[in-house]
Amino acid sequence: MDKISKDNWIICANDLKINIQIPFYIEIDNFKIETILFKNFGNRNGTIVLNSLDKLNCIQDSFYKQFKNYNIAIFDYNLLNYDTDIREATIEMLSEWGWTGPEKEKPSWLLENINFDEDEY
Repeated sequence: MDKISKDNWIICANDLKINIQIPFYIEIDNFKIETILFKNFGNRNGTIVLNSLDKLNCIQDSFYKQFKNYNIAIFDYNLLNYDTDIREATIEMLSEWGWTGPEKEKPSWLLENINFDEDEY
């Protein structure tokens, strides 16, 4: 992942006051993969974000065996330019994943009852 993409994710995390780990490395089938971990979203241990559907297709079965307390998502890091209108889309994405952290730390911007239509994406 390039420095600009990392910087944009850090800007996003600071703006939304969320906890991410970047980079977050996972090792599957002797391959070390650089990802991002969104803590407190999606599953007990968070959501791991990959930047390529190809990577997911290669590791999917092994991933779910090793990382059963995580969710996995795909996001093309190169599309992220947080200075544009990506903030709203990021909020919708995180709202879809759902908050799994402590209730007292739940972000006020989190959308409730959002309907996700896969045909839109």
